[in-house]
Amino acid sequence: MSTLTERYVHAATRFVQSTDEREELRLELQERIDDTVSALRAEGHDAEEAERQALTDLGDPLLLSDQYRQRNSHLIGPRYFYTYVRVLLIAVCTSAPIVAVISALLEWSDGGDAGDVIGGGISAGLSIALHVAFWTTLVFAVLERVVPQPPGAWNPDMLPEAPGTGGGSRRSDMIASLVALAIGAVALVWQHLGSPVSGADGRIPILNPDLWVPWFVLLLVVLVVEAVHAVWLFRRGWTWAVATVNAVIAVAFAAIVVPLLLTHRVLNPELLEHLGWTGQTERGDVVAAAVILLITAWEVAAGFVRAARRPRGRRA
Repeated sequence: MSTLTERYVHAATRFVQSTDEREELRLELQERIDDTVSALRAEGHDAEEAERQALTDLGDPLLLSDQYRQRNSHLIGPRYFYTYVRVLLIAVCTSAPIVAVISALLEWSDGGDAGDVIGGGISAGLSIALHVAFWTTLVFAVLERVVPQPPGAWNPDMLPEAPGTGGGSRRSDMIASLVALAIGAVALVWQHLGSPVSGADGRIPILNPDLWVPWFVLLLVVLVVEAVHAVWLFRRGWTWAVATVNAVIAVAFAAIVVPLLLTHRVLNPELLEHLGWTGQTERGDVVAAAVILLITAWEVAAGFVRAARRPRGRRA
């Protein structure tokens, strides 16, 4: 594991494009931290406590980097700019391809030619990308201007690991997780109320409407619990308790979805009949169930591995 100082300097310099400017900032930060740590140790603090206190006093490394270079990330503001960029990329790269593929399949099922299928998919993907970009930008712009910076909002435990040590920005991970969970919850409700597939009697839900009670309601509850867990993880890091709850959530999700897939009850039978896919999705259901089980096993194991790697002396 890298030291807190190495992680802080990495976090402050990782987005500086100029090699000379990055090295100058690295040396200046290193000198300032060393001087502060030396002064605190002279006052009687031990080495670990002095390092943590020095970095806490410096504050968020991204904000400090902007101040040193006398630059501001004006699009959103320095407090959320880099988190905004990461969340925007994740949201667009996740939603646009999915919507594009679904739109292309719908065009194909309605008898469209190759041009309609490809054009419809690209058009739908670009449209959702623009919507996601607009609303993501709006949310972060409002956060920057409305939400005050609470005292003690940043602490050294939020630092990303230096290159080669794994890890990442816990704040960015939390926000990305919350955005993904929100998209999942909205999609679950939207496919039922505003499905893009139309039949003789109106909109046809994509998922089996008979499963709403209790299965889809339970799934929404799991998503809410997962959102609370993401905030808890941001505040505490990978402790054994956090890893245990992570395992419970992952197993609960699999316990809801996998049996439904293996009994071929997830997709709406009316939709399959409308598309002419009746009896043609069983293999896909089994593959999806196997993938979910593999992801669940990975999530459970990864959580406990991260908890085991957490330094013993690191505060929550």
